[in-house]
Amino acid sequence: HALLGDHDALHLDFDNAIDYIVEKAGDINVYDIKIDGDYDGNSLLTSELLQPYFRDPSILKDIYKLNPEIVYDSQSDKVYEGLYTDFMKNEINLVEELLYKGLPVLIYNGQDDLIVQSPGTMKWVDRIHFTQSEEFRTKLFTPWKINGKVVGAMKSAGLLEFRIVNNAGHLVPMDRPV
Repeated sequence: HALLGDHDALHLDFDNAIDYIVEKAGDINVYDIKIDGDYDGNSLLTSELLQPYFRDPSILKDIYKLNPEIVYDSQSDKVYEGLYTDFMKNEINLVEELLYKGLPVLIYNGQDDLIVQSPGTMKWVDRIHFTQSEEFRTKLFTPWKINGKVVGAMKSAGLLEFRIVNNAGHLVPMDRPV
């Protein structure tokens, strides 16, 4: 339906597709398919226990080098609006440029994410062109272990590494911080 330059139509088509899936799947959660209904992933960031930490001027200034006068929150309308036209934009060339410049690239995906699902991510990662492209594409995933426990799957070649994180949804760092 939408043309690539029509950002409003792209957002609308995406939202309609997600709404359809949620309706047909029985109120599945778009951020984590293991959860029914709304996702409370932001509760960790907004909990009363962590608010003093996230609002402490010395932590913001000294550790994170952030302006303590700005109120930081789990989401920002300004950031969303600033990135609005980047939605569904192909940025493989940026990843290729990083690899060409000799910078390591790690791409990860939560296995239980509906919005950015692992098979779709695997497809675009396999399209990245770099000196070890063929090796990367033909390589099989291997178990990714931490302390002997399988926590996901991974494959890599050269400076490109891709990991799928088990039991994690859209917000991987909150679902599986280690």
